[in-house]
Amino acid sequence: MLGAVIQIALTYAVGSLWVTNVNDGTVSRVDPVAARLVVTIRVGQGPITALAARNAIWVANYLGGSVSRIDPASNEVTAIVAVAGKPVGLTAVGALLRAFNQTGQRVPMIRASRSNNGATIRQPSVSSSSRAAPSPRRGRVSGGSRRTRRGTSR
Repeated sequence: MLGAVIQIALTYAVGSLWVTNVNDGTVSRVDPVAARLVVTIRVGQGPITALAARNAIWVANYLGGSVSRIDPASNEVTAIVAVAGKPVGLTAVGALLRAFNQTGQRVPMIRASRSNNGATIRQPSVSSSSRAAPSPRRGRVSGGSRRTRRGTSR
């Protein structure tokens, strides 16, 4: 279908559905109760996923290599943060946002601010990276004792 908008991801937050429209660089805010489009917001090239965190909607722009912050009160983009590679996912822990990319490049953490409607980038240290994503080489995770064939526990 020529000219169709390809919708990739849905996120529910602030009483709305936030829909990424990958081929036109926008996010649509939809009122699910009234079943109507509230607004369409231009965010960047190839928005692929969205995450609600720290009083904002964060959008990973795959083709643009960036993350956009939407203020849901004004329906405007208040920050765009360049990240390495092509971001395909976002996760938040406290005030930090991590973008995951498809290219394997190291991606900085984004310090998401509630007060100034902005975002700053913080390069992860080796210790903070290892806490966020433990290396599988450190040993396996065990859920407790495991029975062997003879019925004894290890």
